[in-house]
Amino acid sequence: MKWNINKEGYEPRETRIVEGFLFFPMTINGERRWLEYAKWEEHVWRIYTTGNSEKIKYEWAINRWLD
Repeated sequence: MKWNINKEGYEPRETRIVEGFLFFPMTINGERRWLEYAKWEEHVWRIYTTGNSEKIKYEWAINRWLD
């Protein structure tokens, strides 16, 4: 799975669209998909920094299937 990030920063609840081949099962809202190409939407769940680093990290939460 890969996607391009073209922005410097994200705001809370900002969304992105991710697509890729689901080699392992993935469940969103009770619907499980596996061994197929799929597209889903994610939003920023948490923004934080780690240790002494000033680098900002983002955690993403999955919203819904798009196809």
